[in-house]
Amino acid sequence: MTTQYDSITLKYNAFRNMPGALFEKHTVEKTLRPLIKGAKVLDLGCGSGHYSNLLISWGAAQVVGVDISPGMISNARARSESDRVTFLVGDCSQPLSIPGGPFDIVFEGWLLNYAPDRASLTNMYRNIATNLKDGGRFFGLKPYPTEDPRGQLELMQKYKPQSYEYVSLKYVGDVEDGVAFLACAERPAKFEFKAYWLRESVYKEAAQQGGLTGEWKWEHPTLPEDDREILGEAADMDGDRAKLERVGRFALVRIDKD
Repeated sequence: MTTQYDSITLKYNAFRNMPGALFEKHTVEKTLRPLIKGAKVLDLGCGSGHYSNLLISWGAAQVVGVDISPGMISNARARSESDRVTFLVGDCSQPLSIPGGPFDIVFEGWLLNYAPDRASLTNMYRNIATNLKDGGRFFGLKPYPTEDPRGQLELMQKYKPQSYEYVSLKYVGDVEDGVAFLACAERPAKFEFKAYWLRESVYKEAAQQGGLTGEWKWEHPTLPEDDREILGEAADMDGDRAKLERVGRFALVRIDKD
């Protein structure tokens, strides 16, 4: 994972204003902003610091961002917008004790999808539980919950909105607990990276095995009433909205630590 992200760091930043990223950001902000004021937050798999900086702007008192890629962390530090954000290099799939913890909230923006199997996923959840205080909350962006990841992947491509034409998800093959896929983009920059989509039951069981035994909830992705910023002026507005609302593309999961 380190190599694939070190090589695309600057390209990766270019996608933050594309429709998919804006759709995702709206859902995260709607859910976290009312809960985050004054909180100490750990951002696992922080990449170039996009959500770390947003979490501060939404009211967090302190954010620590961790990512496996030295290139991403270097870029995050250069782009940092607040002295209340700290960035560290670390492998979130291995045991970590983060300075400043435990945290009120642990957030991950597309980390769990890099776990190729149940054991790796359990290790990620164990890191989350270790660094989350009792009574704290975990929020994570993850592939849409389903017991048929391949079928859902095919459905997403079949009903892909016009405004999503820049990115494709390609099935690579089956793994024991789900499927492997490639996320490929042509614009505004060209790159691809490999990830995994595991069955929903595996995500839930791994969370419990890793120490997150609280109730499992998820926030259904939502578009704002005025969706022109997300879908774009040139998109088929009604058609794109219907496709996004019809086919699940991601979920924002919440688990409270008992």
